[in-house]
Amino acid sequence: MTNVIEDPETGASYGGEAVLRAAKALDCFTREAPRRTLLDLTRETGVPRDTLRGILNTLVARGMLRVDADETYQLGFAWLQLAFLRRQQMQARDVALPIMRGLVDKLGETVILSTRVGDQRVHIEYVESPQPVRRLAQIGNGGPLHVGAAGMALLASLPRTERDDYLARVAADASAVRDALSHVQREGFAMAVGSVNPETAAVARGFHTKAGECFAVTVSCPTERFTKSLETSCIGAVKTAVQRLELILGAGQ
Repeated sequence: MTNVIEDPETGASYGGEAVLRAAKALDCFTREAPRRTLLDLTRETGVPRDTLRGILNTLVARGMLRVDADETYQLGFAWLQLAFLRRQQMQARDVALPIMRGLVDKLGETVILSTRVGDQRVHIEYVESPQPVRRLAQIGNGGPLHVGAAGMALLASLPRTERDDYLARVAADASAVRDALSHVQREGFAMAVGSVNPETAAVARGFHTKAGECFAVTVSCPTERFTKSLETSCIGAVKTAVQRLELILGAGQ
């Protein structure tokens, strides 16, 4: 069965083939040819004219393309916003990496940097513990925001309206998650011990930048090594690390 996406702006419905065709059309815009006519795009993509016009109309409605009166298309301003957000992510990674290495040197445990992507927390960088038995992380690995230390830290850092919207849409037991979030906000960190993975423990703190990005720094280790002393050290170190990141990147309100 083909998945169908309906665009609320235009009312048009598209399958996976239309997404591929849209990508082909966008590939036609280059530094050498920044403006393209409908005829140009039809010829280069091989997509029928009327079909392509509908796809282009959706891209225009979404700000991905702009169109002049003579049906000459060029890239829209939405790409500038996407590029800005991507640049902010890379800036955060570059700033965070030496701080993360410092945490590993101090604590001897794996440190992970995560960000919010829609309703998911996604790992974008990590520094492994030097110990033989250690927590392993994978860049690009994702999970729900209300599950795990990193996810809860990210969720707690969001504005209240965004948190409420997420919980209404995604969380089956929103009341229990709200109680847990209240604890995270009160204590200034999120902790998970054996709840997501029975063999790992984690302490995380999130923050929301003025640029609109959410990040979380997590220290994670095997549960057998997560003593009360290490727990206390992780909490203090993660809080200090995030405070440094907020100072450099700018903390959101």
